[in-house]
Amino acid sequence: MSVLIESNNFANAENEISKNLETLEDRIINPVEDRIYLHVPYSCRDKCRFYGGRWDKHNKKWYFINDDIDVDREELMEWKEEGKKTYYRISYDRREKAKSLGMKFDKDKKKWYHYEEEEIDIDEIKKIQKW
Repeated sequence: MSVLIESNNFANAENEISKNLETLEDRIINPVEDRIYLHVPYSCRDKCRFYGGRWDKHNKKWYFINDDIDVDREELMEWKEEGKKTYYRISYDRREKAKSLGMKFDKDKKKWYHYEEEEIDIDEIKKIQKW
């Protein structure tokens, strides 16, 4: 019985090492400096992947490499992450409404936000905003 447990632990450790190596290989092949990060809504993730976007597990953001020949830059540029974020204090019980308005939650600042260039109904945000 103990042999099975040890071999199971070994397999888990081997899987974990393999995942870490994949991440390291990706960072060596595609350094962070060469990445153009994207602001991709969850509903558009498959489209982003189709056009050559990649998921950065560490930063939890979509990106593409500008020199990559397999990337459709024109399609991906619609999601280029730029611009200023506008933050709002919205209570936990109103989070679903905030999501439905297209807002995102910043885990570090613990506030909801949207990019200023996005078309979003400010009046609706003000209705759910915490004062």
